[in-house]
Amino acid sequence: MTILIGPPGAALDAGLAEALRPLGTASFGHEISTGALPGLFPLRPGVKLVGTALPVRISCPDSTPVHAAVDLVRPGDVLVVDTGENTRQASVGAIVAAMLALRSAAGVVVDGAVTDTAELRSGPLPVFCRAVSPLTTRVIGAPGSVNVPVTIGGQRVNPGDIVLGDDDGVLVLPVELARRLAPLVAAREAGEPGYLARFSEGVPLTEMTGADRVLAEHGRSVTEPETAYQEESHP
Repeated sequence: MTILIGPPGAALDAGLAEALRPLGTASFGHEISTGALPGLFPLRPGVKLVGTALPVRISCPDSTPVHAAVDLVRPGDVLVVDTGENTRQASVGAIVAAMLALRSAAGVVVDGAVTDTAELRSGPLPVFCRAVSPLTTRVIGAPGSVNVPVTIGGQRVNPGDIVLGDDDGVLVLPVELARRLAPLVAAREAGEPGYLARFSEGVPLTEMTGADRVLAEHGRSVTEPETAYQEESHP
């Protein structure tokens, strides 16, 4: 049995965190095609998460690496727990979440189950998870890791990566990519009300997005939609 303990990533840059905090994860999704941790949701609607990843991998039902990570958390860190999508045993509950809050963690993301849901929802710590369960993990001593890269939903999470979360899910970005995207995403969000204003004035959506040019090249009118669908599906 081996539990690997790696070096921490770079600490959270306060200026970058403030630039990212008002931005929605879905707005980043217009600029990139990777980074999402699919299927994770916030326990408390409306919560915002911005921090740096402290990855943890456990072999359920062992929670030893989680306990080790709690002692290593720095202000602004986000505990990102890879359980292998185990939703039977919860690896984070009210006590662990309260300890993370006392250490000024930014939040916790569990690719699996959490427990003590009422306390977690009313507590100060943003919590994202895949499921809830009354069953819990134990201190056993199975293989695992702390501050070593993990993979969740096909997405690699490195120590020090930027972790963003809101009602639309969780996004993980390398620091420099997050820094580069922040002004682009801010500009996109600032311009979104203009789309509605122009649409209300009669400007077609396809004209605003450029879809009209694609349709001009690739679109065609049909008089028998069912026949056309079969032709497209079975060339």
